[in-house]
Amino acid sequence: MIGEDERDRWLSENLDAVGHESFPDDGDVRWRALEIRHRAEFSFVEAEAEPATVGYAKFGFVFDWTGGRPPRLIGCYVTNDTRWSLLFSSGKLPAWNASAV
Repeated sequence: MIGEDERDRWLSENLDAVGHESFPDDGDVRWRALEIRHRAEFSFVEAEAEPATVGYAKFGFVFDWTGGRPPRLIGCYVTNDTRWSLLFSSGKLPAWNASAV
């Protein structure tokens, strides 16, 4: 399994590309990781778009590292307050909450 330091590095270096691929209508946005957490083969990246024009305050990108590097983006949660809602997914997702990671 790929270590957390290598995962952190890849996620930080590629977050803009992931954000632009996920939200192609917002190409001028820069994506900033607020927190990166790992659990087993999954990584959770809490992020925000700058400027905040994508429609939500925060985004929770979920990555699956089962196949190695690069990881597969398998979902995105969003929030405008304290409650997360699933925006899209392409596979089985772990829960996005503090107790899950």
